[in-house]
Amino acid sequence: MNTINAEEVNRVFAAYKNQKRYIRDILMQVHQTPTLETMIVQTNPIDYTVIFWQDDENALKSIAKARVELGELWKIKDKTKELKKKIEELEKLLYKLEPSEEIQDIIMIEELLRYSDEWDLGIGIEPDSEMPYIYNSYYWVSISKPLTKEFLSAVATKTGRNYYDMRVEKVVNKLYDQFASLCTLVPDLNEKKDEVKINLQNGTFVISKDKQELRNFDKRDFF
Repeated sequence: MNTINAEEVNRVFAAYKNQKRYIRDILMQVHQTPTLETMIVQTNPIDYTVIFWQDDENALKSIAKARVELGELWKIKDKTKELKKKIEELEKLLYKLEPSEEIQDIIMIEELLRYSDEWDLGIGIEPDSEMPYIYNSYYWVSISKPLTKEFLSAVATKTGRNYYDMRVEKVVNKLYDQFASLCTLVPDLNEKKDEVKINLQNGTFVISKDKQELRNFDKRDFF
């Protein structure tokens, strides 16, 4: 690296080293909503490529081999034209195997649902009103569409996608539409029609023609 480039790099890092990203009010509201904040905190980076090809053993082997080989080539300081060409070929191969943004949206949403089940939390769309709801381990609560969009963008960022890419209006709207398509809440098919359920602080009170009982909270009790 020549002196001019080195000075420019140092100037950029010095200028932005302590600069923090501006936090908009809507994002602050997301983090101040306990259920949403828990989901974000528990979200981990996603290897979208591996998940997309998880049923194709040959593709997974190709991905692993290319990543290992690429990592070793990047360790070489003085790269010949042949090595640079090989690096370019491997990067193109890995890029070609990456799923589209639309597929990444689906993977992210399904991973979010899977982890939500593990945390005894939930999120989805009520089919009649088409409004988003969250389950806080006790009962379902409605939230606004803008808050849900910002939440989904925050989750996407936590999985490894670019912060600013995920705030572009058309990108966020497309992500939300995919979420609405995959996460419509449906009633429990095994639910008894003659039961009346009432949410209480210590459980769900169920009244039927045969008995009355207090049950544990259940995410399937969407009412």
